[in-house]
Amino acid sequence: ARIYRKKKFHAKAYITHSKFDVVGSSALVGSSNFTLPGLFQNIELNIQIRREVEELQEWYERHWNEAEDVTPEILRVIERHTRDYIPFEVYAKAMAEYFRSHELSVGEWEKSESVIYPILSQYQKEGYQALTEIARRYNGALLCDGVGLGKTFIGLMVIERLLFERKNVALIVPKAAREDVWEAKLKQFLPRSLRQTSNLFIYNHTDLLRGGNFPQYMQEIKEDFDAIVIDEAHHFRNLSSQRSQKLFGLSAEKQMFLLTATPINNSLYDLMHLIEYFSRRQPDYFRDRLGIHTLRGHFRQMEAALDALLNNNSSQVAEIDAITASEILSRDDLFQELVVQRSRAYVKRSLEQDNSHEVEFPIRHDPQVASYSLAETYGRLLNLLETAFKKGEPLLTLGIYNPIRYLYSTAEQEAIDEFEKGRLSQVVALIRTLLLKRFESSAVAFEASCEDLLLKLLYFVRLHNPKTADRWEKQHAALMTRIRDHKQQLGLSNGLDDEDLDEDIIPEEFKRKIEKLNPKKYKVTEMVMDT
Repeated sequence: ARIYRKKKFHAKAYITHSKFDVVGSSALVGSSNFTLPGLFQNIELNIQIRREVEELQEWYERHWNEAEDVTPEILRVIERHTRDYIPFEVYAKAMAEYFRSHELSVGEWEKSESVIYPILSQYQKEGYQALTEIARRYNGALLCDGVGLGKTFIGLMVIERLLFERKNVALIVPKAAREDVWEAKLKQFLPRSLRQTSNLFIYNHTDLLRGGNFPQYMQEIKEDFDAIVIDEAHHFRNLSSQRSQKLFGLSAEKQMFLLTATPINNSLYDLMHLIEYFSRRQPDYFRDRLGIHTLRGHFRQMEAALDALLNNNSSQVAEIDAITASEILSRDDLFQELVVQRSRAYVKRSLEQDNSHEVEFPIRHDPQVASYSLAETYGRLLNLLETAFKKGEPLLTLGIYNPIRYLYSTAEQEAIDEFEKGRLSQVVALIRTLLLKRFESSAVAFEASCEDLLLKLLYFVRLHNPKTADRWEKQHAALMTRIRDHKQQLGLSNGLDDEDLDEDIIPEEFKRKIEKLNPKKYKVTEMVMDT
């Protein structure tokens, strides 16, 4: 048996050679295919030929020689239909055909076999079903219920569903929540998911950039996994960070389930960045379903609407910011289509209607007035601020931001453009103003900004006079320890592991931004002493 691949072969000819010379050779040329309908059922037209059989035979031989041999493939097909089957194979095939239409549906599985589904409240079941349906349509979904409304259990239900569907799942969580929250709940309700043979793998947020075997693990997620579930997903809303870029690289063609109570922090673009993990930064990803031609353009319009409302109510910006943003999002088709978010009032009403669960919400009391005195609380600090910011000889000189004041050459100083001089002076004034604004916000915020500024100035001194810096650090060891503790607490609250915290208290980003000055050109010693 051969197959002709050079061109489409549409000719039909049947050539026969009799064993007896007296009968001779003959051929049929016509429309009949070598099939049951072609030979027995269809109306066909064929002509019997006797004299030109030799020419037909030559034509046949020529095309036969140009064709490819497929005899082994044909024999394999025939043997599959004619070989003997052992009784077990016959039984297995019969059972497979019998149960083909009896496979357990997701709905049947939820009611009869799921461990998590029966213990969910009605609003949690609705959230889980909405989440999986959104992910089916768009390859990703966000669960943004508030703190304490059971996002973890909805996440567990999503994981159980994915494992039921035999999908490989990566669960990425903050280190602080891994053991006490996720592994504890999985051990309690889904212990099989923690076995080595399970399709569920748990990683910390910080594992994405760790060394050792973790680059290989991350590559396996990229190549072999079907879904990624992320707790506290707001830690990945800054797409310029290395960790977020790593996650973006892993999440292509994966179903993404993003869990966070705070999808928006600084602007509505925070939400857009989370959506981009499954829209893959494709501008028109939602064009066909929602008529959104560019995702960024859509969020730009919402930001403009928010700014307009805030500008019209400038005296109440702080009070209405969150409320106004919520109102804008509640009217937005994209938000309603991608985000599952229920208010505490909605959850409370749902629980009241769900007789199988008791309502357990704390009673909110009216706020109590707390009398305080700024002078008594911050009196000494206010005096220090006055000294640091006085006009004549301010303690806060910030010389590293205006180095032209310390040039040796008067001629060089005079040669510098007045605009440049003014710009540097304004930078110093702006930093002072921002520090005062931070103090207006809170003493804690002011302390954090002062600590950052101190570390930048300290690194400048380290660069230009290491002995002076070392002596100062030893004299102020208690202060340095307190700053280090603050930085560690901030890092851990942002999901960093102990081993990921910098050994040096001064961050690398500060070191990259501060350059060493030429001591022959600048009065470096004077700058160090002022600093």
